[in-house]
Amino acid sequence: MAICMRTIQQLSGVAKRFPNVTWSCLSKSYLHTSAQLQDSTTSDRVSPEMKRTSNDEKIARKKTYLKYNLIKYEPSKEGEELRPAEVVHQKEFILISPKKMWYPAVMIRGMSIDEAINQCEFSGKSAAKVIRDVLKEAQRLAVSSY
Repeated sequence: MAICMRTIQQLSGVAKRFPNVTWSCLSKSYLHTSAQLQDSTTSDRVSPEMKRTSNDEKIARKKTYLKYNLIKYEPSKEGEELRPAEVVHQKEFILISPKKMWYPAVMIRGMSIDEAINQCEFSGKSAAKVIRDVLKEAQRLAVSSY
């Protein structure tokens, strides 16, 4: 168990309010001041999700999303319902807050591409305009590449 400096500051505030209580729970070997643990013995106890990843791994995770375009489905048989066409597209470095992107994204979820573009055109939000441009770019990519 590692305790960060913020926890120590909070505990010191508690210790001032209760001077009669002894606070011996903090041992020096468990203290760290950064996000990464300094003691090698405690790093074995940290879960893999908490360890820092390198930039190469982050880039690899971003690019795996586009691999969904490589999936080939079997042709649908006669009498079966046609599978809707799908293309995965992403745009990086959008300078709008994710909180501002959430509402237009929820608004167009489940719509066809044409309906979604029309909805984004009538919305006054700047995030909707960015989403509209990305959808048009994805539509052009789908028509030309697939």
